[in-house]
Amino acid sequence: GGGSGSGAAGGNGGERLSTAAAEYGAGDLRSSGSGQDPKHSLATGKRYPTEATPGTILFMLRVVGCLRGIAITLGVSHSYLQTMRAHAQLAIRNAVLQDKKLQMTRNPPTNSSLQRRLLCRMRALIAANEGCALQVCVYRQGKVIANLAVGEYGPIDPRTISVDTLFNSFSCGKAVCALLVHIMCDQGWITSLDDLVADYWPVFAEGGSEKASCTVRMLLEHRSGLSAGTPVNAGINQLCQFDEMVDRIARGPLTEACGTSKYHTMTYGWLVGGFVQAVAAKEQLNFSYSQLVKSFITEKLGIEDHCMTTIPQESSSADGRLGSRIHERIASVTADSQLTSAASSTHDIFSQLGSMDSSDSRRIAGFDPRIFNDAQIREACIPSCNTHFSAYGLATIYAALAHDGSVHGRRVLSADYTARLKREVEKAPHQKDSWPLGFRKFRHAGRAKVSTFGFNGISNLTGLADPATSTSVAIMVNQVSPKPTATASLLHEVCSELKSGEIVWPNF
Repeated sequence: GGGSGSGAAGGNGGERLSTAAAEYGAGDLRSSGSGQDPKHSLATGKRYPTEATPGTILFMLRVVGCLRGIAITLGVSHSYLQTMRAHAQLAIRNAVLQDKKLQMTRNPPTNSSLQRRLLCRMRALIAANEGCALQVCVYRQGKVIANLAVGEYGPIDPRTISVDTLFNSFSCGKAVCALLVHIMCDQGWITSLDDLVADYWPVFAEGGSEKASCTVRMLLEHRSGLSAGTPVNAGINQLCQFDEMVDRIARGPLTEACGTSKYHTMTYGWLVGGFVQAVAAKEQLNFSYSQLVKSFITEKLGIEDHCMTTIPQESSSADGRLGSRIHERIASVTADSQLTSAASSTHDIFSQLGSMDSSDSRRIAGFDPRIFNDAQIREACIPSCNTHFSAYGLATIYAALAHDGSVHGRRVLSADYTARLKREVEKAPHQKDSWPLGFRKFRHAGRAKVSTFGFNGISNLTGLADPATSTSVAIMVNQVSPKPTATASLLHEVCSELKSGEIVWPNF
């Protein structure tokens, strides 16, 4: 439909219905006088459009036509869709509550100072429209000391979220890619991070001798030279095909010099995901990326329901019914009005993502992140930007890394490898365009050493491990904003209560 009274679209509902009715043949209109059902076409047996169309739709079309006519007569531009928006949202919210007959969930009693502080801050952030839904989970020394959820699933979905609600974590999922590489090193499947990628994944050698010189470490640290390898003008259907994207980028040419440190916004997941599949295949394990994540990370840590690289399709099958239940657990991606207004003229969503660094909130204004609410995208494997987490799931992974590779008696990495990983990350320079061993570093005010590491998603999402205090934190926010106000505020509460030194946020 059209957006304003001065436009051509949206005001010709009556004309369209008349045209549709004419397609049934004028002779059909006489059927009512010859014993035929006056509501159905004699020629086709179908109901006439005016009978088949719900009355509320006909009424809306007539109202829109009336508003459009008034606006044209007065010579003014009026957005009648914006006028209806608030009423439509209210109607949908009421319908959801009536349909689902849902019980509102509540957080458990807040029996600690940290939980009380966080809950108070989370409610204040929701009231200030800094998020529609928030989750925070904090581990210390292997134990959960806070796990809270506040807010609603979306602007038109008034269900109250719980600690089990899933959020699209955007770039936070890159840490899962990196962790799989480390697990395979720990298993001995990868001899050294300085081995050539092509030794394990021969197809990667295509595209020139310089590309063939790329090491596993370079691939892991966003230095493969393929940051802009996403095919130009690729459609959403193509970008949702994991194996096709992996093959195209693996065989493609470099987009910058191999060894150049440049954030691989979209291509990282396809490159690292394809690489770990190839390594597993050499070990006679023909698993997909999603199966590898499940087998080596989520099942190991007992978080299968809290971390999902793909969402099962909705259908009548058993898997489909499971998919429906999981879809109902996903909070909608929402966006600050500043971003959606800037994105209104942008049509190529993924090309914008491909040139975007999630650490620079000014550069995310060129696309509308709400496209990730589409079921087709939710069900696709796009590791760089489409892994769904609860805060508990993400914090559990980092709790293991902050400790000795295990948490709750479940191990994902050996103690020896985990210690070496943390030492190497700590020794690495703390620079903006640096991702040592596949992670970002986070600096605490007042600390000489920078040992905290993790990964943040677009603007407000983050997960991190602080080995110095054996602490992990994960924050999920379903509103993409120009400034990470919610995350900065919640990290302040955590660091202040735990006296662990303020994390400088944003990162630089």
